[in-house]
Formats: sequence, structure tokens, C-alpha cells
Amino acid sequence: EQIEPATARARQPVRAGGRGRRLDGRLAQPDRTGADLVVEPRLALRPAGGDDAALTEEAVKRAAAGKARSDTTQRTIEEITARVEEATQTFQQIIASTNQQQLGIEQVMGALQNIRQASQQTAAGTREVEAASANLTELAGALMALA
Repeated sequence: EQIEPATARARQPVRAGGRGRRLDGRLAQPDRTGADLVVEPRLALRPAGGDDAALTEEAVKRAAAGKARSDTTQRTIEEITARVEEATQTFQQIIASTNQQQLGIEQVMGALQNIRQASQQTAAGTREVEAASANLTELAGALMALA
């Protein structure tokens, strides 16, 4: 017959730190096994004297302390959640602002390109006026020579 490893370990004699005492301070019985303690857990966990009212009172105190910790944890989680939501909204506003700035930069770049084209057209027009002026000066000199 095969026994599962955990069950086999539970059937081995219990040693309380090698000193022969159980958790409640009484002498351990050498023939007791972990399996026996699982079947009768109150024997290993109940303090000497076994005052049920004191145990109940202690359990109520521990439950209240656990509830208080749970409430504190819940409030902390709610505060963290609110701060994360606030940070998310701030991040979304930054993204929207960045997109608006990108559009503004694109508009400025377009305007600079238009200015560059206008400057080039102005320079070309100035060259044409200069060439026409030179031609008129030449024609005026030829007319003066004829007259």
C-alpha cells in the first residue's frame, strides 16, 4: 500500500523543537503523530486551562483588529486609486496639449514655407524689374543718341 508523502510525514512522531514540549507547554507524548494532531487540533492549540470565554474574547479582539486593518487598507487603496485616476487625467491633458502644440508647430512650419516662397518670388520679381530697368536705360541712351 502506497501512502502519499504528506500523509506519511503527518504520521511521524511529533517533535516540538526537539525539547519534548508541545505548543501549549505540556509534555509531548512520543507516540502522538501529526495525523493525530490534525484529527484533534484543539489539543495542540488550546492553552492550559482551556478557558473558552477567554478564547472567544481573544478571537473577537483579533477579528476587530483584522477588521480595522482591512478598513485602513481599503481606505489606502481608495486613495491610491483616486490618485492614479487623477494622474491619468493629468497625463491625458498633457497628451492633448502636446497634440495641440504639434498642430501649432506644423502651422508655423507651413507659414515659414509660405514666407520662403514669397521671398523667392519677390527676389525673382526684383531681378525682372532690374533687368527691365537696365533695358530701359539702354533704350533711353539709344534714344538720346538719336536725338
